[in-house]
Amino acid sequence: MDYELEEMLFLSTFLSGAKPLEMLKQLLSRTISPIIVTDAGTLDGGYKIIYANKAFCKLTGYELAELVGNTPKIFQGPKSNKETLAKLSESLKTSGYFRGMSYNYRKDGSCYPLEWDISPIHDEDNNIIFFVSIQRDLTQAFNAMKQLKDVNEHVRELISDLSHGKVAPEDVKARSKPLIEELKDSAKLYTHSADDDDDLFFDIDDGFDDDDTGPVQKAMSAKDYLTEERLTESELYNMLECITDLEEEVNALSSNPAQKELIEAISGKLREVSDGIFFLIEFTDVALALTQVADCLPHLTEQQLKGFCLEFLQSLVVEVESWVQGVFVNKTADNIFDGGNNIIASAKQITVFGKG
Repeated sequence: MDYELEEMLFLSTFLSGAKPLEMLKQLLSRTISPIIVTDAGTLDGGYKIIYANKAFCKLTGYELAELVGNTPKIFQGPKSNKETLAKLSESLKTSGYFRGMSYNYRKDGSCYPLEWDISPIHDEDNNIIFFVSIQRDLTQAFNAMKQLKDVNEHVRELISDLSHGKVAPEDVKARSKPLIEELKDSAKLYTHSADDDDDLFFDIDDGFDDDDTGPVQKAMSAKDYLTEERLTESELYNMLECITDLEEEVNALSSNPAQKELIEAISGKLREVSDGIFFLIEFTDVALALTQVADCLPHLTEQQLKGFCLEFLQSLVVEVESWVQGVFVNKTADNIFDGGNNIIASAKQITVFGKG
């Protein structure tokens, strides 16, 4: 049975004898996910807020009356990712859907990392009349990621010391014990509920600004990052070869989106690039994002590959090539994390198609 028909039959049975508006009100107000609803936008690109649920107001510190009539621009600030916001605006005008990550600002001026999914609401004539944005506060995940990166660095130091004979075999257990405790703390941090202990995430000083309640990646130039060898010449050469192949294969895909062998080849090259940077602990999240794209590509339909997804894929390859050149080849990147964040944002736009 067609899903939309099945859904209609279910809802008609489910809502019989109930008050739909009252049920909708309770559904929105009681869900723990922050949600806002905007209108379809105006010619100047503004999307006015017409509703925000209780969870969203709690997250941002605004009252509902303060939000209605404003646009989401009131949540933007210096650390908001301008490129992601530009992609958001373009995606809403073209496909109506968007998924991305950035920093938002609360009413008190503090910032926090978030991921959000935006979907359109259509009228009977299939015109977009509203946008619904479901948001996720990434503070817990970012803190856990930072602690795990610290643990990875300590493990790498231990392995290096062992290989150079700086640690006696009988001392390995003593050196390993605090690492195990750090791993346990990271797991606890990731699974802990912020509602149970609001102070849990504000005890970590590294990576936070004094006036923020969200983690911030400390900027690092490519020259500072590469004071020690991160990739061998052979590894870098292989990565550049993969990226060149990716560019050619993605361009070929535009004229033949149904060719499964080509899609598999692109997925394979993405995994090779991912494998090349996975053990650079600063960019594990970038590697995982590329792997997710590689996993979802074979599941996309020919129609999806003819449309926006192909554009997103082309954009992703450009972002990867630009980032690798700026960080590892020319070493001109002022902040090695900027390009990585752009790659993650582009990857998110592609993987959202694979969930259909």
